[in-house]
This record gives sequence, C-alpha cells and structure tokens, in this order.
Amino acid sequence: KQEPDEYVLIRNDGRSAINLKGWKLYDKDQLIEFVFPEFVLQPKQECRIYTNELHTDTCGFNLECKRAIWRNEGDCAYLDDPEGNPPREFCYGEFAGQSVPTP
Repeated sequence: KQEPDEYVLIRNDGRSAINLKGWKLYDKDQLIEFVFPEFVLQPKQECRIYTNELHTDTCGFNLECKRAIWRNEGDCAYLDDPEGNPPREFCYGEFAGQSVPTP
C-alpha cells in the first residue's frame, strides 16, 4: 500500500532554536530511519516529514519510501537526539497514551 502524503509533524515548543543535524526519526517497526541533515528548527516552528512527497513549505523533508509506514489505526514515532538521551516517543491511535518499548 502506498501513502506518499502521510507525514510526521515535529514542532519546537522551546524558546531556543534547535539544530536537527544528526537527530534520527524512526517508527515502531523500524521500517525507516531518517537522519536529519543540517537544519535549524526555530522556536514555535513546525516541520512535516513526508513518506514520499516533497513540500518545501513545511521544511522539505521526505523519507523517499514507496510504501506506507505509519499505520492508520495507530503507531509510534521515535526521535533520538545525537547526545544519546532517551528517545522521545509520540504515539497515536490504538497506542495513544501507552508507553511502547523502544525498538
């Protein structure tokens, strides 16, 4: 199944800019691992990371995956920083509110 328009949204809720270089985004089943290039996420800025579409108006990130990654009924995304802190976990649907073991 293809869903090129599915995406993960990340947002900087802090007061300082964050350089995303080296941060990793991956899914619960580890179908993908996306390592961010040099990119400064400004305070309150949002970016979308699309499965297989390019939208420069939302930061221009694209996983270049030809199959669906994120399950419609629920899934989890993980975001690791390059300093080795525990991953940030974002779950929705049937996994919302649950703590799912990090892959």
